Order: sequence, then structure tokens, then C-alpha cells
Amino acid sequence: MTIAGVVSAILLLAATAREARAQDTSRTNSGLVAFTVGIPGVASEAMSQLFTLGIALNGFRPNAISPELAVGTMPYGLADGFAVFGMRAGLAVPAVISERAVLLPSAGVSGAMAIGLDAGATAAPGAYMGIATVIGSGRTSAFRAGVTWHHFSSIERMVWLLEAGVVRPFRR
Repeated sequence: MTIAGVVSAILLLAATAREARAQDTSRTNSGLVAFTVGIPGVASEAMSQLFTLGIALNGFRPNAISPELAVGTMPYGLADGFAVFGMRAGLAVPAVISERAVLLPSAGVSGAMAIGLDAGATAAPGAYMGIATVIGSGRTSAFRAGVTWHHFSSIERMVWLLEAGVVRPFRR
């Protein structure tokens, strides 16, 4: 995945949203906040010891481009004297599949940062594409599961992150 690939994904999301918007007249100005646990990996190798804890925020306007922001950390590093943080910021198009299911394709920029107690800090900027599903009643809580693929400029292979968590809706 390259920056051109991410731009293409965002343009595809925009085209999909414009097409769907003509069909959907209902608009809600709300959002979703998810508390997630994730497992990162490279190629077919999962790295469960590097599990993540995170928070994902999604604007929620059905079939319209909505913002997405997620931040997380890898607790594993704390035992070795460093902290690892990750983030992603992009756009999603919430597609309502049914009254109890929403599909969230997304794309944008991502980054990872490691801060050592004695060794300084390093950062890796990048880009991501992902897909998540939210399943549940949507009134009080729901379940979210998804995967994102990240391309960092300093890493040859793509990194993936499989996440699951509990979602709470909110109104703006």
C-alpha cells in the first residue's frame, strides 16, 4: 500500500458516499466510541505479546463521509522501559447493513511512536486502510471488530492490527 493507494481508497469512499447519500434521506449527527483490544501482526504472523489497548472514535452519518480517530498503546513495552503509542486519523463511510449492523470502511494516515526512558524516542509515520463491523442494538452498547493494514515508511512489510471491543454511541 502506498500513499496513492490510500488516496484511491479515500476517493472510492467519497464516491460511494455520494452515491448512497442520494438514496438515504435520514441523517443523524452522532458518533461511536469503542474501547478495543488488538493483536498486531506482519504477513501471516500474529504478535500477541504486543497486544494493544485503544480507543476509536467514529463520526456517524449513515452513508456519508465521517471522521475516524483512534489512539492506542502496547502495554508490553512498559516492562522493558519504553512506551509505545499508535494513532490513526482518517475518513470512514458508515454503511448501515441492518438495524443492528454497520460496516465501517476507512482510510487515512497513521503513525507509531516509541519513547524509551533512557533511549529517547522514535516515530514511524504511515498510512492505513481498514474495515470494521459494529453489531448490536446501538442504543446502549454494541460489539466492534475490525482490521486495519498500515504501511509505515520505515518498515518494508505491511503491519496489520486486528481489533475487537465494546462500542458506546454518543450524540453531538
